Amino acid sequence: VRRLLGRHCALAEDWAGAFEQYMRAGDRAKAMFNFNEASKMYEEAIDFQARMSEQPPLRSRMIPTINLGTCLRELARYKEAEAVLTRCLNEAQGEFSDIALDEELYVRALTA
Repeated sequence: VRRLLGRHCALAEDWAGAFEQYMRAGDRAKAMFNFNEASKMYEEAIDFQARMSEQPPLRSRMIPTINLGTCLRELARYKEAEAVLTRCLNEAQGEFSDIALDEELYVRALTA
């Protein structure tokens, strides 16, 4: 259902709505241990997040990427998971190079 709602939001060019629905679809699939489906939903969410006119704070931007990396790891797609999580970590370090990084988010990225 969430995937369908996300598709409708995307067709209406409601990028924030599409992002939210695909995130929920990914979370549901992940909770059901359907990591293949969850990774697809998180990839869609990341794509729609990039299209949003107003970018959310870094913490919110990183959550779908961390979730995607976790799903890829669970699917034994280790090289892809490492690349996704490294990109996420580099983005966080780049944005917070001169201020304190959100420790919880940093730890989550490292342990995903």
